[in-house]
Amino acid sequence: MMTLDTFVLGQKTASADTAFTHLVPPWRGSGGAPLAYRVVGGRPNWHGSGAYTHIDSLVYTSAGTAHTVTVMRPLNWAIVNGDVAANATAVTLHTDPGAYSTSGSYKYPLPPDASSPSQVASNAIAANDYVAVQLRDGTWHLSTIASGSGTSPVLTTAIPNITGGGVEDGAIMFFFGITTDTVPQTGQAHVPLLTVASTRQELLASSRHGPSFRSLNPGDPILLYSNNATAAGSFSLVAGHYAKP
Repeated sequence: MMTLDTFVLGQKTASADTAFTHLVPPWRGSGGAPLAYRVVGGRPNWHGSGAYTHIDSLVYTSAGTAHTVTVMRPLNWAIVNGDVAANATAVTLHTDPGAYSTSGSYKYPLPPDASSPSQVASNAIAANDYVAVQLRDGTWHLSTIASGSGTSPVLTTAIPNITGGGVEDGAIMFFFGITTDTVPQTGQAHVPLLTVASTRQELLASSRHGPSFRSLNPGDPILLYSNNATAAGSFSLVAGHYAKP
């Protein structure tokens, strides 16, 4: 593999009994400014980079309660239809990213004879689903869905209220769903990892043969979710790299 870059995410926590997340963003690109994800000529411009996201180390610290940390890959993605202003919550999409069986909605590659995933039924976007949308400056905004459905979801966390910010028409939104959802590309659920109470623990086994966890597609982010039950825990360290196969 050819390593393109590395990343390290620092500690993150929340009050006990409040679930929290850590988003591992995709590779920023090599041009200085981050790559603006767009569909150009019918093709995702970020796939050409070949940059898969690899998590090599996932260190979690539990207090007096064992927690479940779920590693979530995107289920699908959709294109934003129209600019979204800073401080707004309503987003319009060209397609419902959960409508896998609807023509044009499922965006990941399929074999020539397949028109939609075969193991996973449509899972329309709905309240509590996690999504990440690219902002105008190339960074990623993580939120859950508060309400709405189909092509008109409403975000729980507003687009950052920054002058000159917002989301541009044609930007990309990745759809992660909830922790118990099934990934259409694999037919398997998001990956849950059980921590050990009162322990600082490396959740991914190190291997001399390569990284412990990789995105399924080039340019995909990965979402880490902690249920943070009873006694507060924290992500102590998340580290990895971006590489071409």
